[in-house]
Amino acid sequence: IIVGANDLTHFVAPQHAAALLGEAIRTLRAAGAEVVVAPAPDLSMVPWVPPQMRAVVQAASRTLRHEQARVAEAAGARIADISATSAAAFAADETLFSPDRFHPSSAGYAVITAALAPVIHAAASAARR
Repeated sequence: IIVGANDLTHFVAPQHAAALLGEAIRTLRAAGAEVVVAPAPDLSMVPWVPPQMRAVVQAASRTLRHEQARVAEAAGARIADISATSAAAFAADETLFSPDRFHPSSAGYAVITAALAPVIHAAASAARR
C-alpha cells in the first residue's frame, strides 16, 4: 500500500488517515495477506511547492509518515519507508515527475519500485513459509 500523498494534499488529519489505514491493514491481515506499507512521501520536493513552504510541507509529511508507520506496524504490516531514498532522487531529478509535476513519471515509478522491492520480497518469502 503506497499511501499518504492524497491525505497530505487534502489536509486529512494524520490520526484519521492512520486510523483508516490501520482498518484496511487489519482487514487484509485477517484475510491472510502479507501487507507492505510505504507511508506518506516527503512532498516538499514536489516542484510546484514554493520554497517558502517546503519546511512546513516536509514537517507535515514527516508527521503523517510517522503516524501511518506506527499504526501500520501495530496492525501487522511491514514498513517500506522509502521516503529518504526516493525523496532525494526526486529532489535531484525533475524528470522523475510526470508533466503535471506531481505524479511520478515512468522513471519515477522505477525509482519507487526499486526502493520497495526488498521489503516486498521479504513479505513474499514470509508468505511462502
